[in-house]
Amino acid sequence: MRFLAKSERWLKLNKHSAEYNRYMKSSEWAAKREERLQLDGEKCVMCGRKNGVRKDGAPILQVHHVHYGNLGNEPLEDLCSVCPRCHQLLHRYYRRFRSWQDKQATGGENFKSSRIDI
Repeated sequence: MRFLAKSERWLKLNKHSAEYNRYMKSSEWAAKREERLQLDGEKCVMCGRKNGVRKDGAPILQVHHVHYGNLGNEPLEDLCSVCPRCHQLLHRYYRRFRSWQDKQATGGENFKSSRIDI
């Protein structure tokens, strides 16, 4: 895979693009994913669940991108190992946080508190 300049990388490697899907199936991603899992001790960094294999043969733990700014050329610090449940919680939190930020920035009527339950 050709690594792109940072500005064009985000445009071409956004989360739902064919380029992103190819990258997530690449040997480059597989090696980086495995390295991150090893650094995290094959455990979820949030709850401590150990890695294993699901019934379909896929590994239990997933590797989460803390942000997508370096997608396709991300340093290991941009990644963390999480179980499916914690991965879902992370994304739910970020969706709520972005929504909260938007409401706060625009003075939205539904803005009541900074508390975010996950």
